[in-house]
Amino acid sequence: MEKVKQYLPWAVRILLSGFFFLSAAAKLYPSPVLAITSFEMKQLLPLGFDECFAPFFSRYVIAAEIALGIGLLQPHFLKSIVIPAATLMLGIFSIHLAVEIMNTGGNSGNCGCFGELIPMTPLQSIFKNIASIGLLIYLFFQVKDKEKGQNNPWILSSIFAFSSLFMFGLTPMESCEKDSFDCTQVVVVEDDSSNEELNTTLTDSTFKVTESLDQLKSKEMKIKEKLNKIDSRTEPPKNIKSTDDLIKFFKNITQ
Repeated sequence: MEKVKQYLPWAVRILLSGFFFLSAAAKLYPSPVLAITSFEMKQLLPLGFDECFAPFFSRYVIAAEIALGIGLLQPHFLKSIVIPAATLMLGIFSIHLAVEIMNTGGNSGNCGCFGELIPMTPLQSIFKNIASIGLLIYLFFQVKDKEKGQNNPWILSSIFAFSSLFMFGLTPMESCEKDSFDCTQVVVVEDDSSNEELNTTLTDSTFKVTESLDQLKSKEMKIKEKLNKIDSRTEPPKNIKSTDDLIKFFKNITQ
């Protein structure tokens, strides 16, 4: 029983470290550049991330997973920083997945937590995160930090710096070029005088269009009246008995 108490915390640390390493590696499968681009397009941009900021954030998320995987295997600030940071990350991921389930009204599709390597639904990932958080809470009460003054902050800083350099070296970023419209901030200034001029112009234009339509209708009515007169005149009268009567009839039509 003593051996179990002695080695169980280490077994949990190795297991959780493996989870974080697997999560980071899965987001880079099968091709690091292709996989991380897919992660940005499917997971980050729909959340409203800026297309220039998303590449930075995605690389730092994976770097943080690598750093936590390494951090769980070392003793410096294990209880005070590493375990709380790992718990916070899993908690944020779980809240995001829960909100996604509520917004979509279902539990389908791949949440992307393990990339394309291990497809998981949002609910499955939440259960996995809850189990991992439970193990982290167990570790929190089983392990101890080094004695005061023996914790080396440079160890954790170096681990995160190494993880970040590794990610940016493995998946180099391209320069972000956005359309000029997206990069330009449009400022709308309300000007009462300009609004009045615009309203006056629109009113005048509307009046002119209405006046033109009335004129067209008036001309149309006159044309119809003339056509009716011509139609009535083209009917030859019954009293035509001579050539003179026929000439008079044609003169009336052409008037």
